[in-house]
Amino acid sequence: ASCEWCTVGTSNLCLNGDQAQIAEQVGASCGDDSLEVEDPYDPSCIMISLQGDESTCKQTKDANGASCEWCTVGTSDLCLNSDQVQIAEQVGASCGDDSLQVEDPYDPSCIMISLQGDESLCKQTKDADGA
Repeated sequence: ASCEWCTVGTSNLCLNGDQAQIAEQVGASCGDDSLEVEDPYDPSCIMISLQGDESTCKQTKDANGASCEWCTVGTSDLCLNSDQVQIAEQVGASCGDDSLQVEDPYDPSCIMISLQGDESLCKQTKDADGA
């Protein structure tokens, strides 16, 4: 994936997708900020987990009207909204169709551009996966 320009407090950083997601969880502002933020405490999806039914989960919408995702965390199956999915995947959850390519949050390719402090160079830079 392409690198993203993020503002964390008073610092600007060039980060890959995984690093940007982690940074956004601690208040960073990344990219064009046009993404709608969901509530990780929204119980709409997780309540479906009590029924233990994947098809019902996929048909359920969260409080913002977005579809829920079925995830496996260890030996438990959970129905989660997209914010909850991002958090769960960081601790090893398997969600959705698992066709997403996982990036390496320790890949230094993007963050090294931060030393130069140039947003346009950041957006032109690719991570170690070449994406």
